Amino acid sequence: YKEVTFTCLGQNIVFPITVIAAQNITEATTFRVEAETLDTTNMENNSRGYYENSVFASEGRLLGNGTHGSVELLYNVTDAMTLDMTVAICKYEALVANDCLKIYVDGNRVEMVDKEMTLGRAPDGSNDWFNFKTCAFEQTSLTAGVHTIKIEIVSCNFDYIDFSFAK
Repeated sequence: YKEVTFTCLGQNIVFPITVIAAQNITEATTFRVEAETLDTTNMENNSRGYYENSVFASEGRLLGNGTHGSVELLYNVTDAMTLDMTVAICKYEALVANDCLKIYVDGNRVEMVDKEMTLGRAPDGSNDWFNFKTCAFEQTSLTAGVHTIKIEIVSCNFDYIDFSFAK
């Protein structure tokens, strides 16, 4: 976090900005980004805190409590690669997963593979707050350079996103 001050005709205006460093991807790799590591600057929740503890979430925590908003991640890809992404999300109400979480790569929406997958019910049909489902997104081709991945949480609990970069 930094503040940038602009001065014009003797008047100062201060703008807060968040500086995000791009992670370098130099070879095929797979890694997980946990919800509790995400920057919540551009998110809102129900004022009970962004993170919930749960034995059902990986690493024991998830982004919940009615959180909605977005986060951007930057990746510097040194060679042309493909990117596969999967996320673990859940929701108490029966909602279509594709409407609850959206991902954009360089401003272009990447669709879920299963656009009809629903959240909100345990296998026995009962309500289950933590019935996480793993949602795969369509494979994306990346050229060498810096890429912005925006995760938009509309209406779900978010546990993690797995990134798989391949040459």
